[in-house]
Amino acid sequence: MPQITAHFLCSVICLGLFLAPPAKAQETKLAGLQVREWLVFISDPSQDQANHGSFLSTLPEFASGKRDAAAAESLNDPSPAGVIRLSGETGRGGADVLLQVKHGQFLASWPAGERRNERVLWRGVTTSKEPAKIQSVDPANWFAALRKGDSDWLVCKEQGERFLLYDVEFSCPVPIRLRAASGHYEVADALATPLHDLELYKRTTGGWRVGGVATLAPPSAPTSAPAAPDVFEPAKPATAPATQPAGGTPAQAPGEVPIALKDEPKFAADAVAAWKQRLTDAGLGSADVDSILSILRKYALDPKRLTAVCRLDEREMDELLPLEVVPQPAKTLRVGIAIIRNIDPDLVGDIDHLIAQLGSPDWSKREAASTQLADLGVIAKGRLEEALKNKDLEVVWRAEQLLGRLEKPTPAPH
Repeated sequence: MPQITAHFLCSVICLGLFLAPPAKAQETKLAGLQVREWLVFISDPSQDQANHGSFLSTLPEFASGKRDAAAAESLNDPSPAGVIRLSGETGRGGADVLLQVKHGQFLASWPAGERRNERVLWRGVTTSKEPAKIQSVDPANWFAALRKGDSDWLVCKEQGERFLLYDVEFSCPVPIRLRAASGHYEVADALATPLHDLELYKRTTGGWRVGGVATLAPPSAPTSAPAAPDVFEPAKPATAPATQPAGGTPAQAPGEVPIALKDEPKFAADAVAAWKQRLTDAGLGSADVDSILSILRKYALDPKRLTAVCRLDEREMDELLPLEVVPQPAKTLRVGIAIIRNIDPDLVGDIDHLIAQLGSPDWSKREAASTQLADLGVIAKGRLEEALKNKDLEVVWRAEQLLGRLEKPTPAPH
């Protein structure tokens, strides 16, 4: 019996060591090891988590995860994702790279790490000057472009790659609060850390109008003054008399900064072109910058509604997605880019139009309106609740159905 117990305890200890994350680095930093990471994610008040159901995956089949695949004609376009690069010597036994999410799950990782919902661990990653056992991809695929990055080749469990990649959905407040004012927008930081390089994009004839601010600081202290409208529950339009003081302009809330859009429109590529220099200045290489620009052109420019893009503070990245590398690198760079959708104040009018369409004599229009309102989720909740008082029974019935769906949790990607 003692022997059985000893063997059992040994097995438990070994299993624990296998599943446990790497211990905190106690040794001196490796002078030559550098880590660079970037993440592009979609923040949308209609979703309870960033990246949740926001897009279909264009990861190659060998790297696919839980997210549904995009159509074949889109597979060469980058998906919002996270990329980690290592450069320099990783030391004896390689480096352990542990990425965690406090509230969320990892849907994919490449090369395949030891993945649980709330973490992914790449164990024993070594650097190499030559590629080894690289999975082949179409030369036009975005993986091929990422492989041109100016970092070392990596080997993880005998699989070679130029980077570590992950797809994650996670809880993160919508970074900004925004409302329309006379001739401009009032924007406030909704996080506890500053936002950098904030830009707004609004489609108009001939392209997109753009406006922004280099840094947006969070409110310095709590105050009793009125707060900016919650992006999760669109307030009445800013022109409504009830929301305005006697002078006719809504009072500026603490922390709000005015942003005016420039009159001259820009084509899609030009609208996000300023990010090339910003990301280069932040420390990213050209291959990564080009991939991020491709993602922004596809996901950040909405042909119908105003959107925003901003760069998170590194402290916010550390809070949302703790990263640990052992041995400890001499330098770590983390760049997080948020694409913020469905925050356009004009969305209130769009919702009202869709609710009115719920009573259309045309069945197909009623169905289309229901589908669009369902996609807007909690953003439309307040207006749908008001629609329960509508005289049209069809509108009331459909509003009840949509509100009922909001009470049910949305299934996670499979």
